Amino acid sequence: MLKKFWEYSLNYIHYVKNHQILVNPHKRIYGIIYTLIGWFLIAFSLTVFTPESSKLPLSLSFLITFTTASLFLYIISRNGGISLKVSLMSDKDQKTHFDLSSRKILIFIRGFIAIISYVGLAVADKFIGIVSNSALFGSDALIYALLMCWILKEKRSSLDWLGILIATVGVTIPFVVNSFSSSILNAVSGGLIGLAASVFMSIIFFLNAVIVRHEPATRVAFYQCLIGTGIAILISICTLSFILKTLPSISLSSILSSIWMGIAYALALICFFRAFLYTEIILIAISGYAFDPMAALLNNFFGGAVCSLTNGITIALITIGTAILYYEESRHSKKRKHLKMTQPIYESTIAEEFEENDQLFQKGQISTDTYLAKRKLFNELLFKISEEMIDTDVKKIELEKGQVYFSFFDSDLKLECDEDLQATPLDILNFGSYWKEELAFIFDLCTSESTILDFSAQVGWLSLNLAKKFPKATLYSFEANTDPYSHLQRNIKTNACSNVEPINIRLSNREGIENFFLLPEDHILTPQKNALIYSEISKIECKLTTLDAFVSHKELKSLDLIAGHAIGGELEILQGAEKAIDQFHPIIFFELFEDFCLEYDYSISDLVHFLQEKGYQGYHLKLMTHQKKSENEKEEEANPYYFFFHKEKHQELLSRFQERIYEIEPDDELDLH
Repeated sequence: MLKKFWEYSLNYIHYVKNHQILVNPHKRIYGIIYTLIGWFLIAFSLTVFTPESSKLPLSLSFLITFTTASLFLYIISRNGGISLKVSLMSDKDQKTHFDLSSRKILIFIRGFIAIISYVGLAVADKFIGIVSNSALFGSDALIYALLMCWILKEKRSSLDWLGILIATVGVTIPFVVNSFSSSILNAVSGGLIGLAASVFMSIIFFLNAVIVRHEPATRVAFYQCLIGTGIAILISICTLSFILKTLPSISLSSILSSIWMGIAYALALICFFRAFLYTEIILIAISGYAFDPMAALLNNFFGGAVCSLTNGITIALITIGTAILYYEESRHSKKRKHLKMTQPIYESTIAEEFEENDQLFQKGQISTDTYLAKRKLFNELLFKISEEMIDTDVKKIELEKGQVYFSFFDSDLKLECDEDLQATPLDILNFGSYWKEELAFIFDLCTSESTILDFSAQVGWLSLNLAKKFPKATLYSFEANTDPYSHLQRNIKTNACSNVEPINIRLSNREGIENFFLLPEDHILTPQKNALIYSEISKIECKLTTLDAFVSHKELKSLDLIAGHAIGGELEILQGAEKAIDQFHPIIFFELFEDFCLEYDYSISDLVHFLQEKGYQGYHLKLMTHQKKSENEKEEEANPYYFFFHKEKHQELLSRFQERIYEIEPDDELDLH
């Protein structure tokens, strides 16, 4: 039982790591601001309202605070048109993520942990008197980073750790100073409580990162406050006699202070949940370090005291450490452009809005004018797409019933695909080009007699371009995913490329038949360990083979090029191709991303070392142009395109192309974390 629970927990954490809302770098500041506003509201509430509200029995103060917060959030939801019922997602969404029951459980667990932590700290402060004087608050980022290092083997750069440690030193200074004026028991107890609170906060961070993708912030905050109200009622019933005794001494100002605390708490929760839509978990965690300095400054401001030297040093260290981490995360994000931006799934996409508009009109629930108003936007999009094509390599898009075809400049291809964002035709439409210079370079490396192996061929972009350029070459296109493979077969037929053989097999380091899982957002196949906890997910039975077994079966006499992008499975392909590599020394071209490689428990550096032991050297192509970028994007992306040449066999090629490529070392530009 415990083993299953542990495995489920690890899977969940892994899921959160890879399926949180990915950050738009230009909007990251919003998440940081939301986090800081949230902590300011909490600090303001504790500084201004707590002294008066503490005159109430603690259970009664909780009851008023959480009840007020619940009512306040209910009013906001009504005015904002936000349903508080956890049942708004379509069946399709439930299948691809969490079903209704799972989401309710997640919301309840998250809210219960948060409320118990909040109540526990308040009780410890009031009755034991150790929290506000000596607890180690604000170590959330350090605890979160350590947990990720331990559980997921997540790597962080030295600058990441430097920023986290500097900021953590800042928040420990008040703890150390206060410990001198406290008993050893109080100091140790306070430190342990603070660390426990940070562990709980790390758990809450994980839960938040997924929940905010499925539920709006107001709804999640409402259920947390509702849980708080329920717990406060239970505590009040248990302490009813004490409450009744103190009723005559209760003042209106104490009640009002608790009410204001409830409103501030509700607004703070909304800010915290909204922050997860805009920035990374680690930045939210370290932004919480600002709470102690905020509380100290507010205490000094309202108490009329001058800011102490301790407060000044704390603020300086936290500011420096946080700034370092902000900078480093911003730098990392520039190297993650291959990851798809996601949105909360409770927010309708344009396609879903059009579909809903059609359904409402067919049911007679909206007028013709309302229907046409929405369709006008649909029609405008058609013409907008034609404008978008101007700066891309897409020459023509043809629409047929249930199918879309793309034609391209500088290529005699006509390709079909579906709405999968990994599909190359859509990449070209979205970013202007795909492997443009890389493809031209590959053309220069191949001849009419080349034998070429394209793994993870998708709809056939690379294979068919090479087949058209070299009609006498022999190409083998491996694609294990059923839908892209169907498109690949039809694209081969449409483009009359008889020299391409499609193969519905997955290359690996082993042979057999295994179940793989289709990630619904990315439309890519992944092993079970990476499929994680989708409530329902498409399972595809894949035949696996090694490249060595394939070469033996086909009795190949040559192999000149191995190319493709296996979404992390590249090292497994090489491990299953050792004999072929030793025999033929083919040129190898990979599109590699560290995040995908880590899913398979290796790094790009490991792959480079593997090939170096085979006598290969890695190179990057000197790119003159690249996919179109945002004007705000100043920093150059890490080059994910790797060419590997055998030092002896390809010596002449290397000499000929020395002006177009540059050598890489195993650890060059590979530390993406």
